[in-house]
Formats: sequence, structure tokens, C-alpha cells
Amino acid sequence: MSYGPQILLIGAVAAVGVLHTIVPDHWVPITLIARQLGWTRATPRAPLSRQAPAMCSPLWLSP
Repeated sequence: MSYGPQILLIGAVAAVGVLHTIVPDHWVPITLIARQLGWTRATPRAPLSRQAPAMCSPLWLSP
């Protein structure tokens, strides 16, 4: 059995996820709000830990 298509899909999903995360309109507003409200570095980790499954779900749902 060839795993070529699955590896390609995983690579494509990872690339899109990384590139999508780099876009500034996704993280700059949160960063500015965090600075304004005086959040510590630990505060944004809670939403990030809940977002990780959403980012990985396309891999789980792929054939």
C-alpha cells in the first residue's frame, strides 16, 4: 500500500496551517489586547491549548 497521497495531504495541511497562522491579522489583535490588559505569558496559553485540536482536526478527518 502506498502512503504517498496521505503524506502529501499531511504536508499540505501542515503548510496551510503554518502559513495561515503567520498572517498578522490573526495574532496582532490578540497581542495588542494582551499588552493593553497586562496579561502575563501564561494567559494566552489557555486559548492556544483549546485551539490546537481545531488546528489538528483536518488531519484526524482525512481518509
